[in-house]
Amino acid sequence: MRETRSFFSLRQRADSLLSQKWLLVCLIVLLAVLVRSVPFTFPGMFDPDSHFHARLSDEIARTHELLSWDALSLQGRVYSYPPLLHILTGFLSSVLGVESMLVLKYVGVFVGGLFVLSTFLLARLFTRSFSIAAWAGFFAGLSNVAVFRTAAHTRPDGVALMLIPFLIYLWLTRREKLAFVLSLCLVLLHPLSAVVYAILLSSWFLLGLLRRFSFPLLLPFALVGMVIVFFAWVYTIGLPLSEYSSKLVFEASEIAPLAVISFVLFFPLSWAFALVGVSKGKFPELLSVWLLVSVALGVIATRFSMYFIPFFSILAAVGVSWIFTKLIHDKRTLPVFAVLFLVLGSVSLYSMMDGMRPYVKSSEFPALDFLREHGKRSDAILSAWDQGHVLAYYSRKPVVIDGYFEFGHELEQRNESWKNALSSSTCSSVLNSIDQFNARYLYLSRDELTASYSKTGILELANCTGLALVFASDSARVYERLETTSPSLEISGKN
Repeated sequence: MRETRSFFSLRQRADSLLSQKWLLVCLIVLLAVLVRSVPFTFPGMFDPDSHFHARLSDEIARTHELLSWDALSLQGRVYSYPPLLHILTGFLSSVLGVESMLVLKYVGVFVGGLFVLSTFLLARLFTRSFSIAAWAGFFAGLSNVAVFRTAAHTRPDGVALMLIPFLIYLWLTRREKLAFVLSLCLVLLHPLSAVVYAILLSSWFLLGLLRRFSFPLLLPFALVGMVIVFFAWVYTIGLPLSEYSSKLVFEASEIAPLAVISFVLFFPLSWAFALVGVSKGKFPELLSVWLLVSVALGVIATRFSMYFIPFFSILAAVGVSWIFTKLIHDKRTLPVFAVLFLVLGSVSLYSMMDGMRPYVKSSEFPALDFLREHGKRSDAILSAWDQGHVLAYYSRKPVVIDGYFEFGHELEQRNESWKNALSSSTCSSVLNSIDQFNARYLYLSRDELTASYSKTGILELANCTGLALVFASDSARVYERLETTSPSLEISGKN
């Protein structure tokens, strides 16, 4: 009891020393913004999916209409992606007169800053401590996975991740109407994130019924409304819900059990403090339930662990605050701890910022330019699924397969066709794979050129009648399916 009193009295003293409190918060937000601003130093993004969102946002900006058909993904498909991010980005792109890809970068920076502020406000609400809240915002802003999901990797799930603590804060502070409307909007931003958010709200609702403490009046109506919005959206696109997921979704996304190493990678510097926070902190019942729910979701799948970040940051903040209060009078140990913290923090920060590199290297653009400038706009490209978004964005040609699998048709067959094309060393097998979906071009990126299945497959192929190597460089290759049996075509690029 004496230790607890000492901890909280010292913490209050630390709070009183922060005379410029909100200036400190602004500096923490600014640090988060600066980290996420690294991608402004290079063109493009550092993940393939953002090219997909930029392309569809550009289309909305160009036509000033809601999309109903995507002519490039899977060689043509019903536009079935939740539209909110594309609409907002396309609108801003049209108003500002800039490309949607640049707007997405700014969106990432903005929601990253909002995430830090929301986590700070949430932590202050639960702990009643400014210093703990400031630490929580600091850890949330520099969480590895949070940075990568919002810095030139702007995707709806990353944006939703940033908004969830803000929505929870609105509910806790009884701003119910705004929270209700934004909760419905979250479904049209990213349904999977909305499911996680609904689980958090449901646990609050059930806990309120069981433990008889208050919850917002509109909260159960928001849960019902989110379900209605989801089914209404699925109904409007006219596709069966059974096609929303597929085997390929689970193979390609981060649906894997959460390993201990993930905590070290996702939460550099803060994971150890979180362990201290668990052992020393006393949390409100609702926050404890949300912590358990978040951990459970993370154990099910690594992808879900990113929704744990705001609560994990509060844990880490309690831990580091406890350590500082213990060391505040130790004139020898405190400077050593502070220096070690700064060194480790700087290393983590540097490695994070150094890892932000463009997905498309400058050496690959000649191949993409070649595809855009040659052939017809209707000529389809066969490639690895993770290259599909990039190829569609830069070449403006349809792709056989890309990374958007929800409601996708013939996904397994499309995925197998490019695998067979690259792993085959016989002419007939390669041609059959290309012809299966009437592709005109076969694209090999830098990854496929170094893959063992390509080296023992298509890269050993020679003198294949009906197939010509029309572009070659150290970073990419483009093969063209010939309409005639003529084997002689000039190769662009360099060998």
